[in-house]
Parts: sequence; structure tokens; C-alpha cells
Amino acid sequence: MSKTVLDVSHLTMRYENQTNATLEDVSFRIEPGERVALLGANGVGKSTLFRILLGLLPFNSGTIKRFGVETVGRGGGKVLRSFRCQVGFIPQNHGLSPTLSILSNVMHGRLGQGNVWRRCFQSLASKEERDEAIQCIRQFGLESKALSRCGQLSGGESQRVTLARAFFGRPKLFLADEPAASLDPSIANEMMASLSNQAIETKATLLFATHNLEHAMKFSDRILAIGNRRIRMDAATEGLQMEELQTLYD
Repeated sequence: MSKTVLDVSHLTMRYENQTNATLEDVSFRIEPGERVALLGANGVGKSTLFRILLGLLPFNSGTIKRFGVETVGRGGGKVLRSFRCQVGFIPQNHGLSPTLSILSNVMHGRLGQGNVWRRCFQSLASKEERDEAIQCIRQFGLESKALSRCGQLSGGESQRVTLARAFFGRPKLFLADEPAASLDPSIANEMMASLSNQAIETKATLLFATHNLEHAMKFSDRILAIGNRRIRMDAATEGLQMEELQTLYD
């Protein structure tokens, strides 16, 4: 039986010099193959939660098990590195290298998976990996710009490259922080469909933060919402009404 992808128990996180916790007594589980939408108003801690899950931010109390393993003691760093190699992270700020080509940036999706130098620059990679990266780029309509520098791209194009990079990494888990926020509505719907379909086809797990309630309803199996520092809703998407989700922003 597959292990729970994420098991968060009684997590509390307080920034230094902050009176109130950003997240307090947060608990949830995400199982293999689930598509989960993370909702909540600006500033409730969604991005903070993603950074904690990736091991980029410490937390004050509680536990996190990633694929059934808790990061404790001297082996914690090794466990986190192994976990990150299995994650396709799609951040809000895209996180691309502006002076490198789209192709090189997409190949960074496997930097943690073996020979780092061969994946830093596309010219050092094998033909097989370059061809696979091009295929990922083609999915997002950017093949003609594959050798263009990412610093020359629009915000929407940059987000497409970020998605292509995540796909190239063949992750078991997609963590997407507002993946369609900078895109026009029609393209945003297209991108979310691609992300959702990729998760389904590869049997990967998807956790995405969004303010778009239609995307939450359409592309998730489950709604997880944060409010007042805690989990405010944890429910199957099927059967929920849009009005119930709108109350999360009241």
C-alpha cells in the first residue's frame, strides 16, 4: 500500500518577533494521487505552508511526515533532499534563471537527480534528455523559443516554463503556489487543465494554492482551506457549493 504523501500533525509556525502564530495547530493528510486545492485569503499562510513542506522554513511545533518519513536528527537533511527530488514545485515568482535559455531552465527540473553539471546547461545534457525537455516545452507552445533567454519572456510565458520544468522532473508530488495567477483567464484554464491532467496521467499527487474558486472546484478532488491560522475546511470537492467556498473569503 502506498504511503501517505504528506502527514502534517499539530503544526505551529511563528515568525521571529511575531506575537501571533502564522499557522497554529494545523493538521491534514494528503494521500497518493489526490488533487487538493488550498484556499484562503491573502496573508493566511499558504505560501508559508509550502515553504515549510519543502523544508525551507523551520516550524515551532508539530510533526511532518513526507512519504511516511519524518525529518528528525542528523538524517533530516538527507531525507529532505530525497523528498525535494520527488517534488515539482511551481512558485509564484517563477524562480527561473533569466540569463539561461528556456531549455536549460526546464532541464533544471532534474538537478537533484544525478549528474548536476549535465543538467545545469542543456548543451551538456544527453540527446535523450534534451529531446524529452523539448517535448515538455512543446506542450506549452514555446518550442520556437526553446533557446531564448528566460529574461526576455512575458510573465505568462515564464509561468509556462515553470510548469514545463516541473513536468520534466517527473515528480510524485506537484506543489503549485498560485500556478495560474499571472495568466489570462483562457490560458490560465488551459494551464490548470495541463497540470491536473499531468498529475492524473502520471499518478502524481497535486496540491495547489489558488484564489480562483472555479479552478478549485474543477481541478481538485478535495478542498483544504486555511483561515484564522487554522484549517477551516477539509472536504471532498464533490457536493460542495460555490457559495460555501465564497464564505472562506468573507
